[in-house]
Amino acid sequence: MSATDIIGTIATAIGFIVQLPQAYTIYKNKTTENVNLYTYILWLVGSTCWTIYGLRKADVILTVSSGFSTLIASVILIMYVIFEQRRRVSNLTASHHCPSESKDNTNDGENTGKDMVMQV
Repeated sequence: MSATDIIGTIATAIGFIVQLPQAYTIYKNKTTENVNLYTYILWLVGSTCWTIYGLRKADVILTVSSGFSTLIASVILIMYVIFEQRRRVSNLTASHHCPSESKDNTNDGENTGKDMVMQV
């Protein structure tokens, strides 16, 4: 293995490893609040291109490390979609309060009609 191959191997391995802390943090905290979606879309496109390039050049090390980088970027984007959807649903349900669910003891449990109105 030449010095150029060693440098290329190190560079592609770092490209894979650098994403692991972010993936772990997203998984652990179950939030993507501080994650820039466009960064990971670009990372996914770039690592996919590197994987294809590695396949076309028959470079196993480049293909495998870029393939793992593509996999991790994909997992981060999937977690982004899942956790962002959960956050939006949570915010939506929190902002829409149903008055009939509140405890109003002023009418001793009698239904006055205004309790039946639900906000949407």
